[in-house]
Amino acid sequence: MSSKTQQKKEKFKELIWYICENYNNQLFETKLWKLTFFCDTDYFQKYQIPLTSVPYIKNQRGPTPTYNLAKQALEELVDDGYITKGENGTYVALKNYDLKHLDNQQIDAVNTTCDKYYKLTVKEICTLAHRDPVYLSAEKQNEILDFSFVSYRDDGSDEEEEDEAVPKLISFSKKAEENLLKLAY
Repeated sequence: MSSKTQQKKEKFKELIWYICENYNNQLFETKLWKLTFFCDTDYFQKYQIPLTSVPYIKNQRGPTPTYNLAKQALEELVDDGYITKGENGTYVALKNYDLKHLDNQQIDAVNTTCDKYYKLTVKEICTLAHRDPVYLSAEKQNEILDFSFVSYRDDGSDEEEEDEAVPKLISFSKKAEENLLKLAY
C-alpha cells in the first residue's frame, strides 16, 4: 500500500473512531458510512478540499466508501480494540484513539455535520443520501462519486429575489453540464 493510501486510510480510521466515540446512536454500518459520506461532502462543500480523500461509490444502498479501504479501516479498528460491533450490529468506541491526522477545524466540521444527521434512523439518513446531488450525479453502480456536485445542493433558503425578472447566471464545468444533461434525458 502506498504511503498516500496509508495516510488516507489512517485519517479515515480516525473519522470512523471519532463518530463511534461521539455519535453512537444506533450506529449500524450503513449509518456509519452515510455519516462519513456527509462529513466528507459537507467539508468539501465548505472548504473545496476533501476531508479524508477516500473515494465514495454509488451502490444500491447509497453512497459508500470504496469497499476495500473501508473494510480494512473498520477491521483494523475492531482488531486493535478501538471499536466493537455489538450483538445488535451497532458500532461503539471502546478506548481512546490518538487523532494525528484530523485537525481542530476538521473535527469542528465533523461535529457540525454529525450533529445534523446522527439522530436520524438508518432509513432516514439513507433517504437523504440517495437524494444528494453527489450521489445522483453518478450514473452506474460502483462509479466513483464526484464531490464537485455538492454545489447543486439546496442551501435551504427560500428567500424571494428582489427582482425576479433578472435571471441568475449560473456557470457549470463542462463535465457538470454533460452529467446534468445525461440526468435530464
